[in-house]
Amino acid sequence: GCSVLLQCCSVLLQCCSVLLQCCSVLLQGCSVLLQCCSVLLQCCSVLLQGCSVLLQCCSVLLQCCSVLLQGCSVLLQGCSVFLQCCLVLLQCCSVLLQCCSVLLQGCSVLLQCCSVLLQCCSFIIFWNPRGNLFSLI
Repeated sequence: GCSVLLQCCSVLLQCCSVLLQCCSVLLQGCSVLLQCCSVLLQCCSVLLQGCSVLLQCCSVLLQCCSVLLQGCSVLLQGCSVFLQCCLVLLQCCSVLLQCCSVLLQGCSVLLQCCSVLLQCCSFIIFWNPRGNLFSLI
């Protein structure tokens, strides 16, 4: 009976040895997993720092956009004033053109008067070749 018990104890010890080896392998696996978790945490830390930098960049870009929009607003106001000035200048040009038209009409009348005067002079010279104006009267 003792021999059977010793054999059973031997088998149990071998089983315990195998179980201990399995536990050792599992502990090594856990160690590797913990190292992987540590690396992943470091990666997450780097990513979070990158996100922080990106958010700061976005904040700066938004400020730049705000400044650009203010500049565009000022430029648009300047363009509006410039267009109003152009409209006033166009109205002035229209008035000047009307004045020129009136002056040209006046010149036309003066030219007609000059034509009549030249005809009169021609008539006087033709009928009074000596130049004595009183002889015609």
